[in-house]
Amino acid sequence: MKLLSIVQQKASLGGVDSTLKLALSILWNLTDESPTVCQNFIRSQGLELYMELLETYHSEFSILQKILGLLNNVAEVEYLRPDLMVEELVEHVLSLLTLPQLPVDIRYFAGGFLAHLSSTQGPVWKLDLELLISLQETLHSSILSWSSPEQTMVSYKSFQPFFPLLELSQCPGVQLWALWAIHFICSQNAPKYCDMLQCEGGIRKLRILSRHFETHSDVRSLVESILKILDSNPHPARTEEDIN
Repeated sequence: MKLLSIVQQKASLGGVDSTLKLALSILWNLTDESPTVCQNFIRSQGLELYMELLETYHSEFSILQKILGLLNNVAEVEYLRPDLMVEELVEHVLSLLTLPQLPVDIRYFAGGFLAHLSSTQGPVWKLDLELLISLQETLHSSILSWSSPEQTMVSYKSFQPFFPLLELSQCPGVQLWALWAIHFICSQNAPKYCDMLQCEGGIRKLRILSRHFETHSDVRSLVESILKILDSNPHPARTEEDIN
């Protein structure tokens, strides 16, 4: 991928300019819900390059957001997750969740990467079990401390990437990340995203979580907050089952 070559050239100089930011933004957008592009990224040694970028630009928030946004996109692709299960990478991204000086949008994408990677819907976790437990606990506790950014961080074409993370088999931390994202974007643009959630069958998934006896109280609370937003923005096609 030519764009990766541009990023590598610019990163080798250690600076930040408009060309580097543009190349990273384009790569991020190209991988959005595009498994083929994500696979090409892995095959082109993009992951190795991005691991280096995380180290080089650890204090450049605008660069970190683009790096983690792309990694989150790649992690959405189930069959690519084993390639992402690199202990050094997972530990680095996990450490970002606990840094209060980082903006919420950066921690959000870090959390998404980890949520998808630890999902029960996909490849079996192949790293140390203690790391997985630490990841799940840190994800849970960190999300509870997040406040909503003033502006929308990203737009979504679909809620489909979130739905596997809402399954009852998922740990609360994974569920919370998906729910936090749904709550945030529905709060920011209720007419668009409440309709999308309804049309894609998301309300039924929320109802299942809300009513299941094993659902964690933090998860149930966030589900109920989303349902209140939906109740305030009814979709004309909502059925009695959705409402009840």
